[in-house]
Amino acid sequence: MVITDKCIKCGKCVENCPVAAISLCKGDKQAHIDKSICIECGYCKSICPVNAIEDK
Repeated sequence: MVITDKCIKCGKCVENCPVAAISLCKGDKQAHIDKSICIECGYCKSICPVNAIEDK
């Protein structure tokens, strides 16, 4: 999974990731996925309101 520039920093992916692989720090332009933690379940992609998350 990859978060694109379409990200609006709403935080839905961060709040709903089942393995806490997504973070959004103050000052970040978009959320980030820690690929070493991500299990590629696709849930973040399905809940993103602006379709900012894509398969690799």
